[in-house]
Amino acid sequence: MTMTSYFPMADALTSREQEITRLVSTGLSNKEIAQHLNISEATVKIHMHNIFRKLRVNNRTALAAANRSRPLTLSYCVLSLPSPNVISPFEFLR
Repeated sequence: MTMTSYFPMADALTSREQEITRLVSTGLSNKEIAQHLNISEATVKIHMHNIFRKLRVNNRTALAAANRSRPLTLSYCVLSLPSPNVISPFEFLR
């Protein structure tokens, strides 16, 4: 079963949204994510809203839990993206 079976829009995440998902899963706050990525906290909030909408989750706890319970599946899904910004399958494991 793939991540898209659980989250039909998982393959629509941008590379930035994928990175933010990984950082949320490590327990970072929006402010910490913004500092880490050198973007504003408002930009992080916009990305979070888009991630929640695409993955059909309601909060960061559900997002982190989904990513922790199926990180390799999400990484596999990310690898199948037809995009020049494809990330390594190990990116979510760091």
